Amino acid sequence: MRTVGDPFVNALLAYVEDNLINPVLEIVSRLQNPSPAVLTQNAETVLEKAQLTIEILTIIFESLLVEHSPDKLTGKNRHKLQELY
Repeated sequence: MRTVGDPFVNALLAYVEDNLINPVLEIVSRLQNPSPAVLTQNAETVLEKAQLTIEILTIIFESLLVEHSPDKLTGKNRHKLQELY
């Protein structure tokens, strides 16, 4: 990560968007006002399919935002990371 920087973050953000964000948004639009329990259950299914847990995702985002050298990320990617986190 320290040597690659933005290309890695670009790939990570694309993966999160394609495999987590978009599927959850599709579920929300399909179910139209799902209850919190139904939304949580579906979000957990999406995470499982993406082979992630909320804890691992949190660790990834925190390490990128807190511990990562700012000169390795563009402002756009730093903002996108903060927005998704």
